[in-house]
Amino acid sequence: MAAADRKRGSSSARKATDIRRIQFTGGSTYIVSLPKNWVKSHGLQPKDTVSIQWKDDGELAIRPTDVLDTTQRKVLEIDVSELPKRSLMDHLVGAYVAGCERIVLRSSKKIPRRVRKALRELLRITKGLEVITEEEESIIIASMLKPSEIPLRVSINRMYLQISSLLGDLMNVLGGGDEELLEESEDIEGEIDGLRLLIDRQVGLSLEYSTVSHAIGLTRRVANEHAHIARSLERMGDHIYKICALVRDGHGPRKMDDSELPLNSVKPFMQAFRDLIESVRRPDPDKIGLARVTLEKEVNSLSDYEEELLTSEDEDPDKLFHYRLAEAFRRSCGYGIDIAESLINIHCHSSSYLSADDE
Repeated sequence: MAAADRKRGSSSARKATDIRRIQFTGGSTYIVSLPKNWVKSHGLQPKDTVSIQWKDDGELAIRPTDVLDTTQRKVLEIDVSELPKRSLMDHLVGAYVAGCERIVLRSSKKIPRRVRKALRELLRITKGLEVITEEEESIIIASMLKPSEIPLRVSINRMYLQISSLLGDLMNVLGGGDEELLEESEDIEGEIDGLRLLIDRQVGLSLEYSTVSHAIGLTRRVANEHAHIARSLERMGDHIYKICALVRDGHGPRKMDDSELPLNSVKPFMQAFRDLIESVRRPDPDKIGLARVTLEKEVNSLSDYEEELLTSEDEDPDKLFHYRLAEAFRRSCGYGIDIAESLINIHCHSSSYLSADDE
């Protein structure tokens, strides 16, 4: 039997459900026998040990102890000479998000410059990856970051701080401040993207391995909601960055009135945004509900403003910029509403319990 089959069990030996009878022995011990094929497929012997984890949904997860061995690594080998030129970055990011601890790039000839350029970009936008071996025909990248090393809440809070910084700089410039404040906007946007990829990687590993779910301290359902929140934050950051880039490149007005639409929507948005992020650590249904109401109000106001711009016959040269700005703020408010929904889902899941009766 192949090594991979011994570690994970061959598909031919698996059953969707295997019913076993509980036995009572020694006056105090309950015993359930293990399926013979499962034991053989993992190469287990009498006196070998298994790990038993009591999961949040009440199920027991049984694993051979060697599955938890930290010397085992998830590896993906990529033959770069067989990939379409424009798909390499997608494969590299996919391998990172999939939780690979080793990414091996191979080529039948000298690895071209474009591959090394894509690799540099991967290292820039991800967390914890390093090149450990680099030769003419092969490169090995390793992940040096454990899934539980950076809590999901910390990454989400970091995304919030970066978005707040980006929006604050934009407001300062639109209020007449120095455009140099936006020079680092691209780097900040890249940081936001990298944090989202890290969260996707951590959540993916927690869905695949119960040990990772236990290590990050969240149930798989709650971890998955954190991934939804991170994606909403990334999209929010994308919209704000696009406006920053327009202003930085001289395509916006030099000064705008923050007491009028669309800029007067930023203050209530930021307050609601802050309340939502505070609820990531400890969901507060009342605070979440109020934040959602605020965001819905701003969405309606901005939608009306956009409609007014579209129907107006005013030939203001900045009309298009005002429209794009309002659209970016409206979409950001919409993503805030999505975050509120995820937080309510987390609250409901955390507050629910298993009951044996029908009450």
